[in-house]
Amino acid sequence: MLKRIQKKINQSNDKVAVFLTKKLVGTMWCAYLFAAYGLLGLVFPDSVDKLTFWSNWPQLWLLPVLLVSANLLDKANERRQRETHDMVKAELELVKKLVKKQEGGQ
Repeated sequence: MLKRIQKKINQSNDKVAVFLTKKLVGTMWCAYLFAAYGLLGLVFPDSVDKLTFWSNWPQLWLLPVLLVSANLLDKANERRQRETHDMVKAELELVKKLVKKQEGGQ
């Protein structure tokens, strides 16, 4: 029972991490937002200390999210590559059988 609950929690966490990475952090709009935020120090030079403090906060919570999401996306890519490899191997074996059959028939 406890393992099932833990599995559900992990699946939910994984979904949140992938969603945040694909829909929020991994977008150009996020890059524009961070670039604009970086320019605020030029507009408000007296508050650079506060801006620096608040710029560290998103980094602290986004870094683990990005790492988890990258790991999940890598696992998905590895699974797809393994499936593709297995299909290509199966097709190669089929072609070898057909060639052998043709050579034996001539």
